[in-house]
Amino acid sequence: CIRDSVTDDAVGPVLKTLNRRLKDMNQDQDDIYNHTAESINEIWGEPMLLLKGFITIVEEATEWYINREDEYAENDLVKDLLHRLTAKAVQISKEIFTLLRNGYADGAQARWRSLHELSVISLFVSEHGNDVAERYIKHQAIDKYKSALQHNQYYSRLGAKHIPTKTMNELCKGYDELIEEYGQSYKNSYGWAAIALSLKNPRFSDIEASINLDHHRPYYKAASANIHADPTGIFNSLGQLPFEERAITGASVIGLCGPSQSLLISLNIITTTMLTHGSTIDSIVTCKVLAKYSRTVEDEFINIKSDLENNLGG
Repeated sequence: CIRDSVTDDAVGPVLKTLNRRLKDMNQDQDDIYNHTAESINEIWGEPMLLLKGFITIVEEATEWYINREDEYAENDLVKDLLHRLTAKAVQISKEIFTLLRNGYADGAQARWRSLHELSVISLFVSEHGNDVAERYIKHQAIDKYKSALQHNQYYSRLGAKHIPTKTMNELCKGYDELIEEYGQSYKNSYGWAAIALSLKNPRFSDIEASINLDHHRPYYKAASANIHADPTGIFNSLGQLPFEERAITGASVIGLCGPSQSLLISLNIITTTMLTHGSTIDSIVTCKVLAKYSRTVEDEFINIKSDLENNLGG
């Protein structure tokens, strides 16, 4: 084919030109990145510092919680699980903060989706106790077996190795034992919550509604648009300037308030749920401090958002 011959011949010179220009191209991108970072710090520096402090306080509270002496903690699966959920929430919060500090509001909003899921699961487990905690923990075996089946279906196309039959048999045995113990509903994605909800095939939204966090669903839906290839996520961006139609490809000083508020609310829920499980005077005081501190941080973000919108005419 003449077209293939011509285009193949053009690849070498184009790559040579790109390699020669790559240093300058990257420098241009670094200049844009540094300029945006300076603008974000100038505009949002104070609330960002406060938000970082909030995450740090939660991290320290998480360490204190798991290390405290507790008379009944030895057999308390809920305590251990709430600690692990909160520790994961701290990690995700740091990821969200990194995205926010660098001007990626859409990415921060998308990552918040996981934080909301952790808050829902934390409250649900706390409400239903050790039985649900145990079902949740053991459900790893269901997920691992399903993942292994999927891996072996596509391993050759992925250029990966086939999971050995012996390993698959062991995973299958663990899967079958759990289905026998907890029933057919347990094999579903949220099967660990089936008995507590009296549903054969519960969805995340069912768990969410049962602990009265379903009012966050509009924000969850919006965050999902930035994870999946939804047209809403493609044609709309939190970082887009008012009345701007051109698609943005990088960071922006716009849109950082909403994801920050969502982070504060969800991390506060998760941490409070953990600290009030087997609560003490110290843990109750910490919860009240976090609630008051988070409102201060949220107000700072809201005030700057208002000023920014007024200046931009949005």
